[in-house]
Amino acid sequence: MGAVIIGVVGGCLGALFISVNFKMNVIRKRLLKTKWIKVIETGFWCALTASAFVLISYFSWKTQDNVCEPLTNLKTADAKSIVHQGWCPEGQFDPNISLYFATEGGIIRNIMNKEVTVQYGNLCVFLLMWYLFTITTYGTNVPAGLFLPGMIIGCALGAFIFRTMDYGHLIIGD
Repeated sequence: MGAVIIGVVGGCLGALFISVNFKMNVIRKRLLKTKWIKVIETGFWCALTASAFVLISYFSWKTQDNVCEPLTNLKTADAKSIVHQGWCPEGQFDPNISLYFATEGGIIRNIMNKEVTVQYGNLCVFLLMWYLFTITTYGTNVPAGLFLPGMIIGCALGAFIFRTMDYGHLIIGD
């Protein structure tokens, strides 16, 4: 059942991606006629993305109690290498901030790692942010790929749907 839900939701997200990206590229073609305007657009999206990720991770840390976890909870060296301290005290890490401050490969490992527990609401916000920024920025004059962002969105979507189904199972029972 989970695979069907992921397939349907993924198909709808893919159709929305194509629609929004097509419209963004029509606007780009009409407005961005000179090279320096394209550089300004790219700088705008970079600043907006970086600001949004830092602000979202900061405010998620400020509004939640006890999100910091000791590094000693992580048993593998790989898990220790992909988490980030964020605004936590020395020797601790914030799994939610680790999603935003990691490399693309690190983000995928953090989502799939059982030792790094990202809170449900933060996973939802992360999924929405990555999806929205991917569909609006794909097509700028930056040689960026679509493969890893697609994998990140897919991993976050899969984790979100799994947790939603698992949560529903706990409420409804078996």
